[in-house]
Amino acid sequence: MYRPIERFFCGTLGRGGKPSAKLAPVNKVLMYICYLIISFLLANVFLSYFVGTDRLVQWVQLSPINHPAPFITMAIVTVAMMFDFCFFREQLCLIACPYGRFQSVLLDRHSLIVSYDKLRGEPRGHVKKELPMVSMEELQESTKQSTKLGDCIACGACVRTCPTGIDIRDGLQLECIHCTQCIDACDEIMVKVGKPIGLIKYSCQDAIDGKPFRMLRPRVVIYPLILGVLLTLSAITFVNKRTFEVTMMRNFGLPYTMSEQKLVRNSIRVKVVNRLEEETIVSLTIMEPQTGIIIAGSDRQFTLKSNESITSAMMIEADPELFRNGLCLLKLAFTNTQGDRYQEEIQLIGPEK
Repeated sequence: MYRPIERFFCGTLGRGGKPSAKLAPVNKVLMYICYLIISFLLANVFLSYFVGTDRLVQWVQLSPINHPAPFITMAIVTVAMMFDFCFFREQLCLIACPYGRFQSVLLDRHSLIVSYDKLRGEPRGHVKKELPMVSMEELQESTKQSTKLGDCIACGACVRTCPTGIDIRDGLQLECIHCTQCIDACDEIMVKVGKPIGLIKYSCQDAIDGKPFRMLRPRVVIYPLILGVLLTLSAITFVNKRTFEVTMMRNFGLPYTMSEQKLVRNSIRVKVVNRLEEETIVSLTIMEPQTGIIIAGSDRQFTLKSNESITSAMMIEADPELFRNGLCLLKLAFTNTQGDRYQEEIQLIGPEK
């Protein structure tokens, strides 16, 4: 997205290279304005993954003062994208992106990569234009020398067009991001000099070296199996995804206190998160123990809007007779209006005797 905009305003030749003429300052200003607009839109798309598009549309229509944290997040992402795509660029691929490291581990000599056909291209040499007046001996010597050269004319187009600045003729390197711009640049040169395209192409190292290609090998079987297991686990997780989540935590302070009625009192925080795009009501019921438990200071129902989370404090009072070695296991059931039901457990703390 950013490269075509740069070529449009800067007038670069082909897929890269220096501008063909001196740039007017207004061109650079307009280019960076376009970069800023695109970065701003992408930052909002990034934010919508976490807050939803409906809420994002509401925030855009309001003042940033009403939602400072999301606005600051969007601004930081916009600045980061401007820095990345305007200046840092392919250095992200070389320094921060783990793909190159994974690539060096996962590939073998039969994996398809961007390859230079050195058997066909070497030795390299420039194409010499025929002079109008040459002797027969010079013409024969020139023809003899040209037949010794490979198809690579050492024009350097593949290096100039490479966004990471590597020479693909030296073999596969960690910096290669497989954008195939070197393939396009080389094919254009081959057409101009009247030679077959494909000097740089998708191939494997053994095929380039003239060795037989093996389709069935251990990693061809192992990698799909691992991927299949991961996809199966993802599908199971998606199917069993909860419509709401409940987290029970102990409050700060004393482990427990005694009420006026000589009951053991525990302070608990309950966090309920609605994962639905609609409003829901989550109800709380006591599963075990059936008697001797009182929930005070909080309603047993939580009304949550779409994707809303609520944290509520609860005072749970229990009969001292329920405790064994200072602990009492409390089982609670949470049910929402959609009929989903989940059970949560928490250990109450009390006297040892």
